Amino acid sequence: MTLSDDILMDSQQFTRKDVWQRILQDIRPHDEDIRQMDEYAIQGELFKPVFPQKGGWRILLTSRNESVGLHADPTCFSFKSTTLTPEESWILCLKIVFPRRERELNLGLMKN
Repeated sequence: MTLSDDILMDSQQFTRKDVWQRILQDIRPHDEDIRQMDEYAIQGELFKPVFPQKGGWRILLTSRNESVGLHADPTCFSFKSTTLTPEESWILCLKIVFPRRERELNLGLMKN
């Protein structure tokens, strides 16, 4: 039985915090402070390897829930995009489906 199978079987009996603690204990078995951590602190510990403390790294994290990024980095920049109009959606679709035609049209416009 793998770790994930064990967690899935036990997840029906435990709270979300218990499952996070179990995952973190399996990753860091000698850390005694895990039991005293709240759910957000545990999630922060699990995110640390993904988000290095040194500068120069850029990670794009997308979610419909704006607070997801705040769990990873409370100082993160949250960008909320606008919804495309039907016309803008169609133009984007055409650019994706026919990228070569778009370039040819742009080159043709530049020559004139």
